[in-house]
Amino acid sequence: MSTPKGNSLLFDKSVDLVLMFLGLYAAMAVQDFADHHKEKSHYRQLVQGFQEELASNQSQRSMGKRKDKAATEQTKAHIAELYLHLREGQLAVDLSLSLMRFKIKQLKKTASELNLRFDEVLSALNTELK
Repeated sequence: MSTPKGNSLLFDKSVDLVLMFLGLYAAMAVQDFADHHKEKSHYRQLVQGFQEELASNQSQRSMGKRKDKAATEQTKAHIAELYLHLREGQLAVDLSLSLMRFKIKQLKKTASELNLRFDEVLSALNTELK
């Protein structure tokens, strides 16, 4: 028959194990959130730069400084390049969001499994103590 001290040690170690895994998954979720926030910020900077460049080009056109065809074609090419970068940033943010949602689902599943295992260990300890 086990001693109360042995049961207490087993219970303490079981709780430590559950908390360790929960902490690990929580840290991963926080890191994913921070990465997503950084990518979102970068995306917003790209959009802001695109808007500023577009406004600058429109104001220069309205003042008549960009009349020759070569300058117009260069501006169109530049706008197309900015748009491409904008789309790349948007795709990166979308991918990051999908990955983050997947990680959160994994975290919920693992937390549920750990909770079930913890309940089993606790039930076994209670049974053994009786």
